[in-house]
Amino acid sequence: MNSEALIAFSVGDSDVSIGEVIRAAFFRGELKACASGLMWELACEAQAAEEGLEEDEAAVGAMVDQFRYEHDLESAEEAEAWLDARGLSAEDFQAYFVRSYWWKTLKERVGADGADGFEFDSDGLEALAAEALMSGLFARLAVELARRLIASGGSAPELDGGFVIGERERFFARTGVDPGALSTCLSDLDRDGTWFESMLALELGYRKRRDEVLSPEHLAQALRSARMPLSRLKIERVEFDSLDAAREAYLVATEDAMSLEDVARETRFPFECQEVFAEDLNEREQQRLFCAKPGEILAPTADAGLYIVCRLVQRDEPVLGDAVVMSRLERRVLNAHFSEMGSDTVKWSVR
Repeated sequence: MNSEALIAFSVGDSDVSIGEVIRAAFFRGELKACASGLMWELACEAQAAEEGLEEDEAAVGAMVDQFRYEHDLESAEEAEAWLDARGLSAEDFQAYFVRSYWWKTLKERVGADGADGFEFDSDGLEALAAEALMSGLFARLAVELARRLIASGGSAPELDGGFVIGERERFFARTGVDPGALSTCLSDLDRDGTWFESMLALELGYRKRRDEVLSPEHLAQALRSARMPLSRLKIERVEFDSLDAAREAYLVATEDAMSLEDVARETRFPFECQEVFAEDLNEREQQRLFCAKPGEILAPTADAGLYIVCRLVQRDEPVLGDAVVMSRLERRVLNAHFSEMGSDTVKWSVR
């Protein structure tokens, strides 16, 4: 593929290519996991070839069908158009699922070597672009770059000399690039010092906007409107394979005051105690659990072919001192801010 020739999105009058999204992601240090995963998949595929193994075509076909279903690619023409928009071939498409198949099959035997040996040059970045597009990672990488361009008004702002050194140091720390090898690194990326300086400026501009948006006042205000979705729920669950079994267990637990854990042990069905955020549950489950009192056992519900009996153990409202709550709250605030700002300025071609 030629990722530099394919437009991912536009901000105002400026077009941003798929290749630029990937290079900006490298600058932010966000490609290491993708590179590591790709190398692991390739190692598994190589192991299969060495042993003369053949993939299960039915299993690979099922993965392809699931992908097409999730992306609404019902016809061959729709699938071809989806690939063309991203510069991918039918061979790229099939190869992705074959690699995934061998990784799932051999990952316990083939260790993950990490991304240390990955070459972050033009060819390597093209491979990562294809992997990111197929895996769905590309959408997040594109949004991150779009947010930085939105924060700067569509172009890199002027550098603030007082903060440039710190931003450069953060780049070297997160990417592992040796400062003395910066010129070589940029050449491998088909970029130059001007591009690097513009990336530094974008990060500085975004960091400044982010700090403004995530002020204590804004976060406190956002928390007031997100108390329900960000509430923590501690739940006990038992999964049954039939509605009759679930109903019987519910009656035993409620009428005989037996704990769900004891019910699960006696009936030999899976028991789990978990903590979840309300926003991670579907709307129906949220309503049921917010109407319940702590300690209450809820009537059986169907879920993916199973029947669930659960007990609400505890419900805690969110507080700003909770690190996980803060992370989720910041994401909600940033999503709302940049979605509103970018609704009229960002035109998406590929996500």
